Amino acid sequence: MGPDVLRRVYRRTRGAASRLVGRADRRLSVARHQRMRPNLLVRDDGPGGPLLVIVGDDDDFSRYLVEILRAEGLNCFAVIPLAQLSAERLQAHEVVLLGRMSLSPRDVDLLTDWVERGGRLLAMRPDHALAPLLGMEPVGRTLDEGYLRVDTTRSPGSAITDRVMQFHGTADGHRVVDASVVAELFIDADSPAGWPAVVTRVVGEAGGRAAAFTYDLARSVVQTRQGNPAWVGQNRDGDLLNRSDDLFYGAAEGDVQRDWVDPGLLDVPQADEQQRLMANVLAHLCADRTTLPRFWYLPERHVAAIVMTGDDHALNGTTERFRDYQALDDAVADRGDWGRVRATSYVYAHSPMTDAEALALEQQGFEISLHLTTKGTEYDLGSLSRTYRKQLKLFRGRYPSLHPPSTHRTHCVVWSDWSTQAEVERANGIRLDTNYYFYPAPWVAGRIGLFTGSGLPMRFASLRGEIIDCYQAATQLNDETGQVYPETIEVALDQALHDVGRATVLTANMHTDLGASSGSDAIVAEARRRGVPVISARQLLTWLDGRSASSFGPVERDGHALRFAVTASDDVPGLTALVPLPPGCTDVRSVTCEGAVIPFEIEELWGVIHVVFPARSGRHEILCSEEPNTTEVGEQRHVVAGKPALVDLHLGAGSHDGTALSSVRGGALVLSPGILLDPAAGAGFAGWHAVAGGLPVTDDGRTVEVVEVVEAVLRSSTTITVGSSFEAEVRFSGSPGQYLGLVGEVDPETSITFLVDDRGCLSAVNAVGGSRLVTPVPGSRYGEPHRFRVDWDAGLTLFAVDGRTIAEHRIPLREPLRPVIGAPRGSGALGVSWIRTSDFPLSGTFTSRVIDLGASSTWGHTTLRSPALTMTGARAAFRAGDVELPDPSWSDWIRPGASGAPLGIRGRYLQYQVTLLTASPRWTPEVLGVSIERLS
Repeated sequence: MGPDVLRRVYRRTRGAASRLVGRADRRLSVARHQRMRPNLLVRDDGPGGPLLVIVGDDDDFSRYLVEILRAEGLNCFAVIPLAQLSAERLQAHEVVLLGRMSLSPRDVDLLTDWVERGGRLLAMRPDHALAPLLGMEPVGRTLDEGYLRVDTTRSPGSAITDRVMQFHGTADGHRVVDASVVAELFIDADSPAGWPAVVTRVVGEAGGRAAAFTYDLARSVVQTRQGNPAWVGQNRDGDLLNRSDDLFYGAAEGDVQRDWVDPGLLDVPQADEQQRLMANVLAHLCADRTTLPRFWYLPERHVAAIVMTGDDHALNGTTERFRDYQALDDAVADRGDWGRVRATSYVYAHSPMTDAEALALEQQGFEISLHLTTKGTEYDLGSLSRTYRKQLKLFRGRYPSLHPPSTHRTHCVVWSDWSTQAEVERANGIRLDTNYYFYPAPWVAGRIGLFTGSGLPMRFASLRGEIIDCYQAATQLNDETGQVYPETIEVALDQALHDVGRATVLTANMHTDLGASSGSDAIVAEARRRGVPVISARQLLTWLDGRSASSFGPVERDGHALRFAVTASDDVPGLTALVPLPPGCTDVRSVTCEGAVIPFEIEELWGVIHVVFPARSGRHEILCSEEPNTTEVGEQRHVVAGKPALVDLHLGAGSHDGTALSSVRGGALVLSPGILLDPAAGAGFAGWHAVAGGLPVTDDGRTVEVVEVVEAVLRSSTTITVGSSFEAEVRFSGSPGQYLGLVGEVDPETSITFLVDDRGCLSAVNAVGGSRLVTPVPGSRYGEPHRFRVDWDAGLTLFAVDGRTIAEHRIPLREPLRPVIGAPRGSGALGVSWIRTSDFPLSGTFTSRVIDLGASSTWGHTTLRSPALTMTGARAAFRAGDVELPDPSWSDWIRPGASGAPLGIRGRYLQYQVTLLTASPRWTPEVLGVSIERLS
């Protein structure tokens, strides 16, 4: 037996043994996980207080009401299972929150008697036996997946959005007999159902009150945030992997439905608004008897925060990016940890960053955590548990000095089912997940908003409604969908700051493969301008844990005094307490903690006057007065001063060093492509030859936006090599025979193409050596321009359409290939906007001509308008002077970068430079425009 045969036998034997070990390891991982699973779930019985939460079994979502109370800052509750319900339990509390569950006649009698004696009850999709107590009569019909609208003209609907909102699950239809309607059900966004969604009622002479949501709010909140459980395991968006967005994506090929979260309501945090309505109803029910204090959502009464994260695929742009952030510290040194710009970088376990470098960054307040990879494959419980165990071990070996990973994003944001990943993360010490991801590009389509219907980080729930001790922080901002900055962050913060009665946390993924990121710069600059914190994921997790660990004691009313205890965690500096003033109190004389006077403000929130003060541990006293309030009370708005007029510095004349102008996105500065065909940008068919027919021409050489290729086959005179990319914007007519892509230089039968076959089907095709792989392109792609891309490696070809990967072909192919466009005789016209190929240089600089701006002025903030694209970045620098040609009297070049600071330079004449950077020769940044403020 020769050595080659022995090697093959050895490899086969080793491979078989490895597979056996892997299968056994996965089975052990599943068994281990099942044993420890109870420890991964939250069984929160609450700190105690006037509010009693009654929960059912682990399959009714009722326990998730506890997570909603925590998220709303109502940390003054106790929790009991229904089996422990008794008259004595009820008498010990002022108000009861009853989850969705079936009740026995005894349970109904206990609750009814308690309310008639003056108790206060809020029930979720109540048992029909409670209908008389609630002033309703069941009609025997239900409404699935409907909408509701709140009456915002009076309490408790005050300060809730007046727009129609979705709920998920089932609502019971009722006729109102003797109740006040707080919200009504809608069949769709325009059609009232004629039934109530939320009601309240005064019961009996003792002043009891009862209220109900006719749908299960807890289930609706979970499903709004986590997606459609019926779509688990479905690849609905047509991308290669199951990701979290598949749980929200409606228009699946062959199963077109509406998106799970209404696209017209992305600017409304629907789940948050509805749970805030629940908090309002609870406060309304007991306002005349007791006070339900709350903790504000974020430190220092912030209305919004940005969690800045980035994925680093062992290219180590992390260090440079974080040092840029650190350079901004001097301006905010007195504002605490949430005043500095801090961020998280998720890195591979084999990142080139050293342990010492990572530790130095962590000591400055940054977070370095694992970017786990499933190697582009789906997972099950066993395989995922094994992957976490192995890669966390490698990470700890590489970075022994770092804090163990506690927050996380998976490479390619693989999300194979409903909540397995959240459970496995928690089992490995990771308690905040950022894998819910606004993606892919065709679905995002330039929309800005909350695709999960929520702007609050809250814990995941299982399909049974169990609370998993891992927070979901959805990534709404990213650099993988062509979101254009600064417009995206400006609109997102406009939405977030619109209402001071709610808070929004926006998570961003601006990849840290490169130090430079125009998206990161725009986000940081706009956040700083508006006073919005930019923090790491670990900072958010620390805050959430500390806020949840803080609590209020019962509030005692004694004449015009409110007395209560606060227990504030040491991990939450900036914790703010909100205490509603009782009826009859119109002013506040003082607030003290352990006898010491503390500062306070009076603010109207949710239609109620609140005392707002820093929460510290100790006994508190609020002294009220019935004297008229001389302090003007009103809804405070975060108002951002308007920007001075922007002057557009159009991308035009100047010198290119490794850059080019392209018509992409209506006109953009890009790195110099390997091959560029872009008639609208002045790059015509030079370097192309006609294999059949003739080269397209334009009348009198005029610039055109789209060239029609008719009855011709055109090939580039230049080849590209393995490891390159090919991208084009093309309008197929759908006629058989049209194609676009790459063909072999030696063997023209070798090809990588998008092809319309004889049946009129557009497909992604690999052909080499007699082998042929064909993947139909999903959806209709005819009659309108679409963006087609090929990434070609020796053994793998990726096909993408409009930013969505639609095929992955594994065929060995190494010979040089030529770009080709084909519209053979009888196949109709093929419209070509542009074509470009890599290899792009890793950097390039465009220097504008000197621009005469008409008058000597002081120049302020600058804007670099650019889609945030993975592994790319762009930076601008400016200089100005009062003479036409730059000389020593001109200012130095100034790069504003992430600081967002005004330039402060003066002159009539101005010049700018744009430096483009990429971590991969396959990708180029795209800069769409440059502008600057004229201050005076």
